[in-house]
Amino acid sequence: GFDEACIYYTAEHFDEQNDILRVPFPSKFGSVLLFDIIVPEATTDVTVSVMNIVSSLPDDKEIIEQFHKAFDELNGRCGCVKFFYNSIVGGVQAQYEFPACTPKSLLPEMAREVYMRFRRVVGEDAYPMFMKIMSTYWAAEKEAEAEARVTMRDIDFLVALSEHLKGHAPTMPDTIDGEVL
Repeated sequence: GFDEACIYYTAEHFDEQNDILRVPFPSKFGSVLLFDIIVPEATTDVTVSVMNIVSSLPDDKEIIEQFHKAFDELNGRCGCVKFFYNSIVGGVQAQYEFPACTPKSLLPEMAREVYMRFRRVVGEDAYPMFMKIMSTYWAAEKEAEAEARVTMRDIDFLVALSEHLKGHAPTMPDTIDGEVL
C-alpha cells in the first residue's frame, strides 16, 4: 500500500513474533516522528504507534496535569487515536489498533489511510500542543538558571569582598555598578 502511494518506509523483523513497518514523517515544527505498524506473525492484531512524540516529561506536577488535559482533549477529538504517557518507555505516545476482524487484504489500504490521519493528527495537532506545554517548562527552567547565575555572581563578589576586607586579597575586586568584572 505504501509502495503504490510512493511513501518511503522500512520493514524490519522486530522480534520473534512481530514485524514492523516504519514510516518517518515530519511534524509541524520540523521534527521527524516515526509511524510504526507492528504486525504480529501469528494473529491479525495489527497495532499502529507513534512513540516518543515527547521523549520524556519533567517531574513537574503542573506540566504533567497539562499533558493529561491535552490527552483528554485529543482522545475526545480523535476517537481512533489514543494519546498517553508510556512510563515504561518514558515518552508520550499515540496508538491505534486495527479491528481484529480486519481482512488481511484490506490492511495495506487501511494502513495507508491511518498513516495519513496520524500525520495530520499527530504532526499538525498534537505535536504543536505538546511543544507549547513544554515551552512553558523550558522558559521556567531558563529563568531558574538565570537566577542561579546571578546568585553565583553575587556570591563570588561577596567572597572576593570578604577576602579583601580580611586583607587576603591585594586589591578591591574590579566592579562597575556592583558587578564583578
